[in-house]
Amino acid sequence: MSRFYQLDIVIELSELCQDLMREIRQQLNYYRASVYKSETARHINYRVEKLRMVAKLMRDEVFIEAFRDFDAMKELGASACVAGECSFSTRTSRLLQAFDKRCEFIVQQANNRNTEFISSTLMKDVQRHRRELLSMCRQGTRHWVFFQSM
Repeated sequence: MSRFYQLDIVIELSELCQDLMREIRQQLNYYRASVYKSETARHINYRVEKLRMVAKLMRDEVFIEAFRDFDAMKELGASACVAGECSFSTRTSRLLQAFDKRCEFIVQQANNRNTEFISSTLMKDVQRHRRELLSMCRQGTRHWVFFQSM
């Protein structure tokens, strides 16, 4: 298997993360303005867990550390926030900020053909979790076609 193909996988996974983050941001904006907080929070948490699965697949330490922080903030609850802020939206926003920076870095490294950050088992892991990845993508999109072909 060529390294170039692994770079393609990494770029697709990073872009899938960006799509998931876009969906989470939209739901988070709705959450802040909505009276249906628990229902909206369930939708956000569902997408966050999808994001967590992609992070585990990529075996990227920065992504994993972002989730450790996210989980730690959940345990601390409101004590981790400035007075008057919502702990749920604060920790979710911080998670998205960490992911944004890292996704940009990953795409930049992939475009420079740097493969040092790629897990050696990436291809096998993606193939093993192909169904879950396909369920995250809208049918017919470029991501869906890519993961369908694996």
